[in-house]
Amino acid sequence: MADIRTLVRSSARAEVTLVNTDCIFIERLEFECIVGVLARERVHPQPLIIDIELATDITKAARSGALEDTPDYAAIARDVREFIVQSEFLLLETLAESTAERLLRDPRITSVLLTVRKPRAIPEVAAAGVRIYRSR
Repeated sequence: MADIRTLVRSSARAEVTLVNTDCIFIERLEFECIVGVLARERVHPQPLIIDIELATDITKAARSGALEDTPDYAAIARDVREFIVQSEFLLLETLAESTAERLLRDPRITSVLLTVRKPRAIPEVAAAGVRIYRSR
């Protein structure tokens, strides 16, 4: 699995070059929403837990100390939650893909690692979910 902290690029000769990058993250964003294909899942909100890792250059923000020089964690969490709650997805896969696409609209974000967990989705299982990595 790709690690967002180290981007891997292949050249035409299949050589691998490692490039370090910065990462901001939001861990355990928790809320309830309509998600699932079963009839009962379409009626009652289901709990979700989302982890977000975003590759971005934090150099300017680190030097300036200015919020406008970095993606705003609170705004990202709020936007992701509102987007998912309003969308009422059937599949976690579609939810993850659509959310990653939305996050990548910010030109400062170069890649996204998104983990979506649905607690108690399967009897006797703590959570089921999906993890995706997307980049521009």
